[in-house]
Amino acid sequence: MRLPIGTQLNKYVLQERLGGGSFGDVYRAQDRATSSICALKCIEVDPTTSIDLVLQEARNLKACQSQHIVEIASADVMPLGASTVVLIDMEYLPDGSLEGRIEKLGISYGDALSANRHMLLGLSSAHKNGIIHKDVKPANIMIDGAIYKLSDFGISYVKQTAIGIPLTYEPNAAPELIAGGAPDERTDVYAAGMTLFRCALLYGAIGIDAQQVADWEASGRLVGLPEFIGFPRHFPRRLKAVIKTATAPDPLKRYQSAGEMLTALEKLKIAKSWRKTGLAEWSANVNGKVHRLDVAKTAKGWELCYAIDGRRRNADCSTYKTESLALKALDDAVSKSVLT
Repeated sequence: MRLPIGTQLNKYVLQERLGGGSFGDVYRAQDRATSSICALKCIEVDPTTSIDLVLQEARNLKACQSQHIVEIASADVMPLGASTVVLIDMEYLPDGSLEGRIEKLGISYGDALSANRHMLLGLSSAHKNGIIHKDVKPANIMIDGAIYKLSDFGISYVKQTAIGIPLTYEPNAAPELIAGGAPDERTDVYAAGMTLFRCALLYGAIGIDAQQVADWEASGRLVGLPEFIGFPRHFPRRLKAVIKTATAPDPLKRYQSAGEMLTALEKLKIAKSWRKTGLAEWSANVNGKVHRLDVAKTAKGWELCYAIDGRRRNADCSTYKTESLALKALDDAVSKSVLT
């Protein structure tokens, strides 16, 4: 539910709407009792929905706390007009979500791998406590300096009791979940693979087009959605392999746990943490020196130039007859050099 800024809810004063969706809105709020700032999730409870079921999010967050899961302070229930509202008080992380960072500023390959490793650590903690997240995506990976934290357990599922909100985020959802199957660790692994795919785009909009999902479903889902969409040329081969395994349509061919996927991801060591800084431009800081790859028009054609701290490295510069050939060479150079 969207509330006016300045609204007082028990001891909280709403200061800014941070985001929201079909299952509640999140605000930056001040706790008037302590003057501290928190992220306050406000969920209007439908008369047909159990309040206890809505409060399950708070219980799940509390049950699987780790360094890589957003901390929860408390939960409460209050009347608001003719409605009932659940309030969940969580730590406020001003750096926002990974999706927001990618779309506004872009990230490096090193950032993408670190964020997904941390997310898998948080996911492993949830799974050890019998909790399936069901909503793993870049928007639910929060940034806390150099630490990344999994958030939003609003539609999570408890295996022991089979209790959970019957929703999922379809663009990241495993085929068996879309078909009505029960959530398990492998459905979260699939969503983690989709999240890694989207994060490794590194720059600009990283949403999944609804038509692409529809076309994939119509095709019979013979391969994972990332493979169906197609990997950008700048993806290194070994990263593609991890994503393909995580998003295999057959759950038996996936990583069987978040920990198994984490082990595979940890084998990918960064050599040059390339960051896309423009449509035809990449940069990486290597041992304190700025490496730069870009494509520019010259009198002889289109040149791919490699420079270190502004000085050309002629042995790695090439000229191409067309822009498309030069851009392909640019992406190939990134793909081949990002990992050791």
